[in-house]
Amino acid sequence: MAIRRIDLGIEEGRGTAAVELEFDGRRVTGRAEGPVLGTGGLRLLVEATVGALRNWLPSQWEVAVEEITRTPLEYGEAVNILLITGSPSRAEHVLGSALYTADPHEAVVKATMKAMNRMLTRAVTKES
Repeated sequence: MAIRRIDLGIEEGRGTAAVELEFDGRRVTGRAEGPVLGTGGLRLLVEATVGALRNWLPSQWEVAVEEITRTPLEYGEAVNILLITGSPSRAEHVLGSALYTADPHEAVVKATMKAMNRMLTRAVTKES
């Protein structure tokens, strides 16, 4: 899966985010908008990424953002995304982490994609 585009715009305490992903030649876009107070738009990026990834999930599967945290490391920082996922047969928490890089927005999208990885694998396996 490849990240094709990440956009985040913030104006007067509100933001809009769009994330475009590509997998197997298929491009999908997720969008989110809302207040950004205290989050700098990170939650909108997570929600936009989840929105894009839902295109590969069966319609009855659900995903919600539980928590976004940052962890100091010896040589930098990591961003951690905790999601609650639910399929018709189970619900669970999934965690994805990525190193903050020169592009923190990309780090948030990568951490969200890592959190969704297990759920996506299960969804694809059940469809096959």
